[in-house]
Amino acid sequence: MWAYEIRVIVLVETSFTSSPSSPSDDQNVNEGLNLTLFCDATGKPDPNVTWTRVLKNGTDGDIVFLGNPWAIVNIGRTATGTYRCTAHNGIGNPVSHSLCVNVTYPAKIVKLVSEHEVAAQQSVSLDCQAEGNPKPTYTWTPCDPQQSVCQKSVLHFQASDKSVYAFTCKVENNLGSDKRNTFLCVEVLLLPWP
Repeated sequence: MWAYEIRVIVLVETSFTSSPSSPSDDQNVNEGLNLTLFCDATGKPDPNVTWTRVLKNGTDGDIVFLGNPWAIVNIGRTATGTYRCTAHNGIGNPVSHSLCVNVTYPAKIVKLVSEHEVAAQQSVSLDCQAEGNPKPTYTWTPCDPQQSVCQKSVLHFQASDKSVYAFTCKVENNLGSDKRNTFLCVEVLLLPWP
């Protein structure tokens, strides 16, 4: 009588345990917080997971993380983009799906010249440069609220005979606001004495 012990190993190709195309996979997170991204894939043997950043042309960029889950600590605004998780265990074909990470941060003025000099009756453009995600809105004061130019980053203004003008640029989004002042000094031309 002979007895044989046979060990059978069933190999299973990699697949996702949940639908990878769900829009809920997209992540919105405030700058400075932590974010954990999951690539829920299964197979036998266990699949290896690779995270890459997706380039604008849709191809994979450099590998940014190996493993699952991927915990990002103190996330910065430069992390905004599309990422692809690829899982493979050597059986069959790799599986992958992409998700978008949107890092939000408060509105902040990054450039506004504090003082301009201009001749009387001359036009000047006041440029208030700001950043923020969501994109900030602009409000200039003083400015006629009926004018659409009050809600743009650049305010075009024509000086009259007043010697000094003060303007305030305010930017805001749903995470915060910022404001700064700029002054317009009108140069008075002195005519030579006859």
